[in-house]
Amino acid sequence: MILRGGRRGAGSGSGHGRSNSSSSLRWLMLLVSICIAMLMFGNLRSMIPLTSGHLGCPIGQQQQASSMLSSENHHPPLHLHHQHDEQPQEFDATLIHHDGRLVIAIDQQGSCPDKCVFLHKYLPSWVALRYVSFATPQHAGQLMDQYANHTHFLFVSRGWKKSLGPLAAEVQKRRHQYPATSFGVFHMSDEFFQHTTKNYPRFDYVLRHYLTTRDKHEKFLSNRIPVRAMGNISCGKDRYGPLPLRSNDDAASEKNSYEPKWGVHWMFLNEDTPILSTRSTTAPWPIHLRPTPCSFAGRATPARQIMADAFGTHQQEVQGQHKDQSFIPCSIDFTDGFRQGKSTWQYITEDISMSKIGLHPAGNNEECYRMFELLTVGTVPAMLEDTPFRTATFEPIPAIVGKTWRDVSVEIQRLLQPNAATELQALSTKGVQFYEKLRRCTAMDMEFILKGAFGRKSRGVEKQNK
Repeated sequence: MILRGGRRGAGSGSGHGRSNSSSSLRWLMLLVSICIAMLMFGNLRSMIPLTSGHLGCPIGQQQQASSMLSSENHHPPLHLHHQHDEQPQEFDATLIHHDGRLVIAIDQQGSCPDKCVFLHKYLPSWVALRYVSFATPQHAGQLMDQYANHTHFLFVSRGWKKSLGPLAAEVQKRRHQYPATSFGVFHMSDEFFQHTTKNYPRFDYVLRHYLTTRDKHEKFLSNRIPVRAMGNISCGKDRYGPLPLRSNDDAASEKNSYEPKWGVHWMFLNEDTPILSTRSTTAPWPIHLRPTPCSFAGRATPARQIMADAFGTHQQEVQGQHKDQSFIPCSIDFTDGFRQGKSTWQYITEDISMSKIGLHPAGNNEECYRMFELLTVGTVPAMLEDTPFRTATFEPIPAIVGKTWRDVSVEIQRLLQPNAATELQALSTKGVQFYEKLRRCTAMDMEFILKGAFGRKSRGVEKQNK
């Protein structure tokens, strides 16, 4: 363009003057364009993350950056560390090594493995997880040989008398072969406290359902194994002292030789239905909008019949089904078996979610899935005062309690009065908040236990504000 402009100016004096002016203007515009491009490039560089040490430099370091760019092909990238850079987090999910991998191996007895997949909800983010299943203790041993050089193990065992012992024996065989691998166990289905706990010390830590029970409390404690409630290490007081119990397994003292190094921990029964387990933390449906004053649905047992009698109920045969009617009125439906007679959808959405109060009598054990189903949907639990697990956690479970079911029924009648509506709603909200905190504190305790068992450095556990 510039050359053509010069030629066009050669034919006329006046045209030549205009050409000089036009040429100067073009030069000026070109310089402005270059400056704008340089400014835009500088802004772009400031937006690029600092990945190789020479991008995004301050203006005062541009000459240094130019020098680094010119020698980039001759030297490896430099990583600059500024004084105010934050230190990297201790547990980086992108840097998972042996001490961050965990295989959760679930036995295939009973309703497992399908109904026993829930532990991942309480694992820290730095754990790389894989679920597998095993049919026999020998099969579990084969899985250990396959993975133990690269990972840690947590077995989920139904705990029948003939399975937990052989599983512990398979673990013991491999202790010296895989010294860097930890082995934990989740002991399920011991609601009658009939399974032996003598094999617990062969594991690095033990999680279990069912804390204790009124009539077998002394028998269970006679095994000399204290059971810590999950959540208490992080959010409460651990009555049994700090962990670990000893410096290493080979130097186990006689005092603690009956207990795993990282303790035995009670975990509450989890809600295992998708409609509950995927529920986000939200405010419960308002109590005053729920049509059912109180309810219960479950198997008929002698203890539960005592509860029904306390509410002034009488049974009637209605089309071949037992229906209980109460003067409160409270809906009490006895079914033919565990989770029988109603679909899960109907039970959750139409029964407990639409009840102001949910009765919580003992079944095979004082603990039951029903408690945490109620807390999840904001239904107020009603239970006997001396239920052992009610006060095992960092704070008592928010519930309507009484020494007898007759006492409980009197308190329910009081709370159902219009002048107590605010009090009942507050109890519902407190229950939801308690359960959310319990799950959060359980996850914190799980991280503490795994850090210890995996050999990770722990920064300690900070107490949560109550």
